[in-house]
Amino acid sequence: MLELDLDELGEAAVTSKNPIDISSQCVVFAESEVISLKAQGAPKEDIAAGIHIATARRVKNLLKKIGLDDTVLFTGGVSNNPGMRKAVQEVLGMELGSTKLDATLAGALGAAIYAHDYAKEIKSSWGGGL
Repeated sequence: MLELDLDELGEAAVTSKNPIDISSQCVVFAESEVISLKAQGAPKEDIAAGIHIATARRVKNLLKKIGLDDTVLFTGGVSNNPGMRKAVQEVLGMELGSTKLDATLAGALGAAIYAHDYAKEIKSSWGGGL
């Protein structure tokens, strides 16, 4: 709707001077807000930033349930989105840590480690053989 590719969306959000508040939690209603804002002539950069901030707020609400450590890493495919990184940092009020590993692979790596440990546990509970 903003005539931006996914790669361009994050870059546009970073350049925003005045992010627009997207108040709807529901994706369908948020989409209606975006359509209305676009029709009113709001800059796409400000709309893009608003979308990122609204998403970051939802992330923060989820994080409140599990708590945060002093260092938080931003992983997964969305970690390549500079607009989302900026929004999460602003909403959490903290810098996100970095890693030398490819952050987009963190979930797969975690699943592989979990599967390995689980397989070892099952193997030992069966007396060493599968």
